[in-house]
Amino acid sequence: MAEQIGLARNFTLEWLDSAANCQLAGKNKAEAREYLDCIIGEKLHSKDNIRKTRTMMLNLWYDNEPWIQNVAIAAYRDAAHNEHLPLHWAMLLVYYPIFFDLSTVIGSLLEYREVITLQQIRSRIYEKWGARTTLEHSLSKNMQSLKDVGVLIPQQAVGTYTATKAVVDSKQIVYALANAIITNEKCEYMTWEEIIHHPALFPFEIKHVTQADLAACDRFALERMGDNVVIRMK
Repeated sequence: MAEQIGLARNFTLEWLDSAANCQLAGKNKAEAREYLDCIIGEKLHSKDNIRKTRTMMLNLWYDNEPWIQNVAIAAYRDAAHNEHLPLHWAMLLVYYPIFFDLSTVIGSLLEYREVITLQQIRSRIYEKWGARTTLEHSLSKNMQSLKDVGVLIPQQAVGTYTATKAVVDSKQIVYALANAIITNEKCEYMTWEEIIHHPALFPFEIKHVTQADLAACDRFALERMGDNVVIRMK
């Protein structure tokens, strides 16, 4: 795969929230850039690293796919603090294919075991993207980020992890996550079960939202295919 890695700096929930809050405050991209430089600069000192990290945050909340960006902004406005991460997750999945593949690899490993290893993750992601220096750098940064946001918990043995799981019961947030999964899978149709149990959503458990709720969203259509009901994006 010749696709560019892109996601090569750490991210924290604080920085992700800061970018989202800039949108809610009505800041334009230049104003958000200046604000994020200040926030990120409290932790990082290299101008180049600040720039790269800030660019990632702006990519997610200012330059993302228009539909999911608009839905995420609206959802974020009413979201509790513990609902911020699944919104950021949806934005990451859509903008950065490497994040989708890494999340899918981790989620697939967790389907068969409670404790997973960095070596298992590295081996599978290399199969998808090839062994590149840029990928090794990105993998290191992304694994640190997943620990920082609390979805991977390091175990006593070095390079081993368990995962956390949080309930998502907001329709708007599920719309964003479903859009991210269908977009990345490049499938014309997916079932509700395939979406909500997709390994890329390993940190989340969707409750109190049904496939009928997706039909109420103008982004999705439900159709019968044989004995199954399938979901497609309009």
